[in-house]
Amino acid sequence: EVLMVIGIIGAVSVITLPNLSQNTSDMEYITRVKKVDSVLQTALDLAKEKHGENLNTWISGDSTLAAQSARFGTRLSKYLNISKNCGTSSGCFSTASMKSISGSSTVASLDSNTSLYKVILNDDVSLAFNGWSIYVDVDGAQKGLNKLGYDIFVFNVNSSGNLVHLNKSGLTSDRVNTCKTGTASVCADWIIQVGNMDYLKCNGLSASSKQSCN
Repeated sequence: EVLMVIGIIGAVSVITLPNLSQNTSDMEYITRVKKVDSVLQTALDLAKEKHGENLNTWISGDSTLAAQSARFGTRLSKYLNISKNCGTSSGCFSTASMKSISGSSTVASLDSNTSLYKVILNDDVSLAFNGWSIYVDVDGAQKGLNKLGYDIFVFNVNSSGNLVHLNKSGLTSDRVNTCKTGTASVCADWIIQVGNMDYLKCNGLSASSKQSCN
């Protein structure tokens, strides 16, 4: 009977421990995404106090994407806790190509892209400013799977200097499914609005009707 009980406990552990590990990992990423969201909006608010609320005026004299990214990144960087500033040079992101969650698409590494302005924060989060869009590697250049929507996300900023997220009504099942094929901004929106990463585990999710796989 003792052996039978031990066997049952062992079988339950085999089933539950991987799920527990995955849930713990998800929570770490969720926490990091929400923290970055807050940190970036605070930096934007402080930068607007100095440079004005219309971001079009920030880059009015910059004719190239590289110049616009550098202007935007430089101004926000003054209000971020940065451990390394790569500018338009390499050294702040993984040199490996990024992949979608589904593996159906691949995107060239951000690290060597000289049109992007790149920094690493004190908590190892990497940022790449691409015009007004911001690529975020939440676990840093040397860790993670380097997948869009898993550890790399996109945050969009409007001309008023505010982060823009889809509301729950906009997070339809069709839109959420694009997260798996590389639309990393939708993944970030889902995490911020819903608070989980269940899009990694199942299809058909919708913020207004089905928010989890269970």
